[in-house]
Amino acid sequence: MCDPLVTPSEWFPDCTEEALEPHLHWLTPRLISPATGRLILPIQSFLVRTSHHTILVDSCVGNDKTCAYFPHWHRRNDGTFLARLANAGVAPEQIDYVLCTHLH
Repeated sequence: MCDPLVTPSEWFPDCTEEALEPHLHWLTPRLISPATGRLILPIQSFLVRTSHHTILVDSCVGNDKTCAYFPHWHRRNDGTFLARLANAGVAPEQIDYVLCTHLH
């Protein structure tokens, strides 16, 4: 997922528009959405295949989480994650281990 989440000042209270302005040329559009001015936060999972195991390194954002402060993620259940996993050639039952990176 790569959704514009919060404004820079929401996570960095000392960040002012004046301080941000000289950096917008390299922050936009990859890290700050030009449409919303919000930070783009890539949240990714990775498949690691060894000769013996298939390991999913997962940020554990997942579906059905309560995130009322991020409406696009709130109770998300769109099937995107499983579709992308299938596109990588892996079914959930083929994963031997899941390494969760963010459990908060």
